[in-house]
Amino acid sequence: ADSFVTVFDNSGKELWTQRRGAKAADEATEVRFGADGMVYVAGRSKSAMPGNAALGGWDSYLQTFQEKPIKINGPDVGVNVSTLQFGSAGDDSVQAMTVSGNDLYTAGVENGKAVVRRFTLDAQGVPTLASSRDLGYASGAIAGISVENGKVVVTGHTENAALDIGTVTNAHAGGSDVFIATLSDDLQASGDDRLTYFGGAGADTAADVAIKDGKVWITGTNRAEGAGKDDATSGYLAQIDLATGAVQSNRTWRADGDQAKPTSLSIASGGASVLDRLGLPQGQIMQADSKLLTVATSARVGDQFSITPAAGGRAVTVTIDAKDTLESLAKKINAASGRQLEAKVVTDLKARPVVQRLEIKTAANKDGAIISSGAVGKDALGALGLTSGFVGPVKPDKDATKTYGLNLSNKLSLNDPAAIKAAIESLAQAMTAVRSSYRSLAPSTGGITNTQTGNGSSTSYQQTQLANYQAALNRLLA
Repeated sequence: ADSFVTVFDNSGKELWTQRRGAKAADEATEVRFGADGMVYVAGRSKSAMPGNAALGGWDSYLQTFQEKPIKINGPDVGVNVSTLQFGSAGDDSVQAMTVSGNDLYTAGVENGKAVVRRFTLDAQGVPTLASSRDLGYASGAIAGISVENGKVVVTGHTENAALDIGTVTNAHAGGSDVFIATLSDDLQASGDDRLTYFGGAGADTAADVAIKDGKVWITGTNRAEGAGKDDATSGYLAQIDLATGAVQSNRTWRADGDQAKPTSLSIASGGASVLDRLGLPQGQIMQADSKLLTVATSARVGDQFSITPAAGGRAVTVTIDAKDTLESLAKKINAASGRQLEAKVVTDLKARPVVQRLEIKTAANKDGAIISSGAVGKDALGALGLTSGFVGPVKPDKDATKTYGLNLSNKLSLNDPAAIKAAIESLAQAMTAVRSSYRSLAPSTGGITNTQTGNGSSTSYQQTQLANYQAALNRLLA
């Protein structure tokens, strides 16, 4: 699996998607916006990211994407301008990230230790590692990192009662406790550093954190001392003073099956309406759905399929553009088929809700055409809900033949894992076509007639041979 990042506008329209991963497994864990539309993606990888070297085990990575047009007057796309791979010889991961001015901070677990890193951003938004700080063995996880009043605040949960963070305002209570660490913005040890533990003797975890007006809001789970994973788990919401570590409020709750597991929280300034209680946003509701194929379907710019006239001729490629709709796609299909096909948009009144779909049929007095899938990873047919095959006039006779294409590219290879995966997918699609063609032959399911006896029974000779074969088989299995 590869990491990817997709950016949408405020109406839900996809602006661009980029996938840039390693040969082995990698996954994105955090994403943040920077100045001027910069997008930062952090995660972990099992092998070298492009332009980097693997360090061992899972490595942390930080990617930078900049929005820019790839051609004059073209749409903006995400261009990778930087990829950093960092960590230790063990397993590492970035679990939290934040951007503050010209600084970017990450927090995660590296070879078992909680590590915070600070990167400086140049004029182009490209990060460079400036400093890092080892907080000691994590024995837990990081839930969040933010910058508040010039201080870096790291939150998570740990079994370590002696994290290396200076003054402790609340002591560790045993088991796994939530921690709130306040550090200097340059990550250098300071007398102003503060460490607050929160929890009881059991297993307390932090799932999400938010800071407002010097107060830290944390949500997560509580589990009694000695309890197992399937035992009762309560959810909580706590408010803790960032400066003193004093717990100012703490609310707990249970859920169905005693398995309350909150995952996130948000703070609404001045919000006290029913919408806030339901977790619903305020503002105008978008009534109209976008007609763009890249928004309404999983098709992406550059996806393709081809059309070949049934009577012969070269295949014409149909490519999805950023502004394509069902109407424009229908026009492309009609033109690519040399007017052999008639594609149009129809409204399905029987569907609920009513939907529009693409109808493709043979043009009047024409031979039709063959529609073929695009290359693996760039096929538009599947994303549009269409299938490859022959579209032509229906022959009335019962012996009418059907045409099936294997759609095997002459560029398949086994040179690397990605090529092998693509070849396997292509062969799987081809085998689907083979099975479909076999089923279309409709082999007879009636009894087999013996040509020597004229009925369904076998001859005496055949029955003797069958008995001999069965005896031999029984001996082999004995």
